[in-house]
Amino acid sequence: MAHNPYGITGLVSRITENPPVKSHQFDAYMYPPGGEGYDLNTGFSLPVVSFSTGTRSVEIKEYAYYGVKRKIPYKRKYGNLAITFKLAQDGKIQKVIEDWMDLLINPVTDILKPFQTMADGRIYLHETKFSNKSYGNFTQGPGPRYEFFEVFPIEILPILFSNEEKNSTVNYEVIFAYKDYKFYTEEIK
Repeated sequence: MAHNPYGITGLVSRITENPPVKSHQFDAYMYPPGGEGYDLNTGFSLPVVSFSTGTRSVEIKEYAYYGVKRKIPYKRKYGNLAITFKLAQDGKIQKVIEDWMDLLINPVTDILKPFQTMADGRIYLHETKFSNKSYGNFTQGPGPRYEFFEVFPIEILPILFSNEEKNSTVNYEVIFAYKDYKFYTEEIK
């Protein structure tokens, strides 16, 4: 009897060869301009809670030479990244983000600084379950990887302190904008 690739054995084989990515097995690295890089799981007192990649879409315009209008794609469009940290008593992550934001807008004059200060910001995200290849300052597994370019923080969301919830921790969420990103599906050699 021939092997059925659509049967149970074939399904198990395909899942074993190419398992799904697990949301809790990731590592992320942040490189503010002119500063040191930070492993977001070990570089601060507490590991990062979550990382949400931005959306990707295409801006369109309606165009008609004659007759029916057509929607024509004309420009790439990216959403924002969101990273949620645990607020630690040492305040290290807050200082890094606040200093990064001060690089963009002068805190005294409230004037935008030159674009060069934004160009150096980078963030990397990758799966870590089967770490076996080295790239830059970290090792990564065979899963999907994102490299975000010209990253800069645009918003620190409100920090919620509450007397109602005893023994709970506080989150620190930061929204980042970026110019472009690169997506990898194969191991970097």
